[in-house]
Amino acid sequence: MQPSGLTTLGDLGTRQVVVAFCEPCNRFATLNTRSLIARYSERFTLAELKARLCCTRCGTRSRTIRIVYSIGRD
Repeated sequence: MQPSGLTTLGDLGTRQVVVAFCEPCNRFATLNTRSLIARYSERFTLAELKARLCCTRCGTRSRTIRIVYSIGRD
């Protein structure tokens, strides 16, 4: 479940940190929000992002990968 009001990359803005966590292998990766917005646009939904994620360690697809948000980044 995502925090209220956060449904697109634009909602996160460039000051949020997005972490993708793979449950099967416990790997996590910090995703560069600015790069994601530049590549996909501010209107790209977090559901669409999750559907594209694939763990680079074990190859797991999106259904077992969680997106975690963190406040503020300078």
